[in-house]
Amino acid sequence: YFRYLLPSASSESFRICRFQLHTAMPVNRFEEKDGFAAVPNYYDIATPEADVSSVVKEADVIDLTDNMRSDGTLDWTVPAGEWTVLRMGYALTGQTNAPAPLEATGYEVDKIKKGATKTFMDEYLSLYEDASGGMMGKHGVNNVATDSWEAGFQNWTDGILADFKRLRGYDARPWLPTLTGRIVQSSDATDKFLWDFRRTIADLVISSNFDQVRDSLHERGLKYVTEAMAGRRATIGDAMEMKTRADYPMGELWLPTPDRLNQNYFADIRDTASVANIYGKKELRLNPSRRLEFLGRTGHGTSSQLPTRSLSPASTSSHCMSRYTNPMTMRRDWPSVSSVCGSIA
Repeated sequence: YFRYLLPSASSESFRICRFQLHTAMPVNRFEEKDGFAAVPNYYDIATPEADVSSVVKEADVIDLTDNMRSDGTLDWTVPAGEWTVLRMGYALTGQTNAPAPLEATGYEVDKIKKGATKTFMDEYLSLYEDASGGMMGKHGVNNVATDSWEAGFQNWTDGILADFKRLRGYDARPWLPTLTGRIVQSSDATDKFLWDFRRTIADLVISSNFDQVRDSLHERGLKYVTEAMAGRRATIGDAMEMKTRADYPMGELWLPTPDRLNQNYFADIRDTASVANIYGKKELRLNPSRRLEFLGRTGHGTSSQLPTRSLSPASTSSHCMSRYTNPMTMRRDWPSVSSVCGSIA
């Protein structure tokens, strides 16, 4: 029998949904380290040093992909010893674009697969070109904005192992058991590999998605406006790096209510100002909440004061000008599309 004592966080009762005992120590919080979710600080969830009995040696990991038959059975002569066979695969996340009317809702585009976003942008922008009679660029729609990231988390795509080797310089295959919670080589080495894995996802989000959106727009004479992850880790990535791809980086402007302050939404505005200052952007955009119309009832000042409070102290350069951006409600005829925006001073 086992007795497990939980530290009392509060006097309120709670339900335990799952209690699992492991024969070997697993990677601490491996789901978040794999990119299924995120935490504010990964250094807080480092994997403790594991006993040698819990560690798989890197040299003992064998890739059996070529031993799989077409009917799904494994054809392998097992060497002497005890072996654990891991069969790994991947599937759609099921994430759909939102908010959007029913007829314009569909699965999100693969954000880390080279060419996927390009296919989408080519098709989507051709719809606008047809609908506007070619009035895109200098004499028509001139800016396209991508809103805050709401596509969820993605941690696999075709070719990610080749991308990992290209970007990180070594083969990820011996380390794949770490994605199931196994410790390979050591706790420290495992956490370092999982950092590299997340960094690869973040790099691909930039090169396959944000870079491609920018390039597709610039080819048509359009400027790119983008938000990133608002006040949270909405995916695996770097919010400032995402915004550097835009002609006009944009942040969300919310009333400074206690819930918004706790969610760190001011950080989104300040990293927008930082991107503008560091990378020489002449303008940045603020996407105001509709709640700003209730400023007079909150005692938080006027709408003209709020951007100043939000941007300070990051916006210290005199060259940068901020504008409000007024998102217009548009139909989304293809998944993962953001509204066309017009800016008002």
